[in-house]
Amino acid sequence: MGMILVQTRYKQPDEQTKLKAFCELEKVLNSYGQKFFLIGGAFLGQHREGGFIPWDTDIDIGIFYEDYDDSIENFFSESKSWNLIEAQGEKEFGRRLIVACKKYDVPIDILIHYPLMGHKDYFYFCAFHIGYKGKVWPTYKNHIRGLRKEPFYHTRCWVPSNDSEYLEECYGKHWEIPDNWNKKTEDPPCPNLSMEDPRDIRGDLRFNP
Repeated sequence: MGMILVQTRYKQPDEQTKLKAFCELEKVLNSYGQKFFLIGGAFLGQHREGGFIPWDTDIDIGIFYEDYDDSIENFFSESKSWNLIEAQGEKEFGRRLIVACKKYDVPIDILIHYPLMGHKDYFYFCAFHIGYKGKVWPTYKNHIRGLRKEPFYHTRCWVPSNDSEYLEECYGKHWEIPDNWNKKTEDPPCPNLSMEDPRDIRGDLRFNP
């Protein structure tokens, strides 16, 4: 379900390095006609700081399942300019890529978002985690109610329309206070499945590709 393709270590990138890496990714995704949107820390930074969070170590990007062209994976794995570091899940269920432009060495998380049956504008991303007794299973979190475009450095990027709701799901009710959740002042807002209950929850969420 998951495969680490490149073993690497990353230094804390500065803002300009992250921006250059983002621009390179933007070129690749645009060349494949991939509509993408900011999620996680990248969206939090855009919404709260107006750019990347200084202490964030990676860039988080989402793509909707129906928009995803998986031929882009061949590009990342064969390119002399990029590393495909890790691939998890499958296109039909829980696909996640971690890539990095070799020139800037900033890890970029690409998470495919899947629709729920009967909800036109509701999407959940699925990521795989090591769980109970070494088994791997997916967790779902952070729903998105459609997208809108917002300024982000030199361009305008798609972001979740339900900004406050989404960010509270990601980082807790005090997400507007910088570094608050990182200091573990509260439990993670979206915990993984219980270690005592390693069940497949695809049926619960009724993913309908």
